[in-house]
Amino acid sequence: RVTAGSGQIPRLSSGHTATANADSLREESQDNLAAVDGWRRHTLVFADRKLGEVVAILNKYRRWPVLELGSGLNNRAVTGLFDTTDPDGALDTIEQTLPITVRRLPGGLAIIAPI
Repeated sequence: RVTAGSGQIPRLSSGHTATANADSLREESQDNLAAVDGWRRHTLVFADRKLGEVVAILNKYRRWPVLELGSGLNNRAVTGLFDTTDPDGALDTIEQTLPITVRRLPGGLAIIAPI
């Protein structure tokens, strides 16, 4: 049993962990643990994450942002493991697996648009 403040998890599942802050206590799943472990190994782990969320995370690892043009991009799901030291490689893979195009501009800016 895990208790913090007024929050309580009656029984913590095997392989899971608890996260607590001033306002809440919650059980983290294996998926979240894989993402945390991946981050430590310079790997981003995505499982059915919206493309917009993935782009926002990739932008943290790029010098210049990736911009999204067009509607419906956020409805596309991304699943994969990507190296944090090569965010452009992640963009290449996403471009090959989703109906999108990535246009790279001089200076490092990238634009994602639907095909």
